[in-house]
Amino acid sequence: MLPFIAGLATGIITIVAYKNNKKIKEQVQKGACSVKKLTQEGFEKSKETIEYVKQRFEESQCKTQETPIDEKPKTAKSQAPKKKNLPKEDTK
Repeated sequence: MLPFIAGLATGIITIVAYKNNKKIKEQVQKGACSVKKLTQEGFEKSKETIEYVKQRFEESQCKTQETPIDEKPKTAKSQAPKKKNLPKEDTK
């Protein structure tokens, strides 16, 4: 009985799709056009982002070349507070 119902449903869907074939085709074309537009916009934004990152990288390279080699940058390790030695607890 179940294969009969599945076959009937498939047949009905096929008939409805065939009758509405023009509407379905139009919707697919509209969707494809909107996807193409969104893809082009995303591509342009990606180009802008790449140029921005490239520019920032070049600026940072110029700044690092200007600093003398003898100077050591301050690190968080040298500024961190020292740990206190606490007695260890026995875990028995």
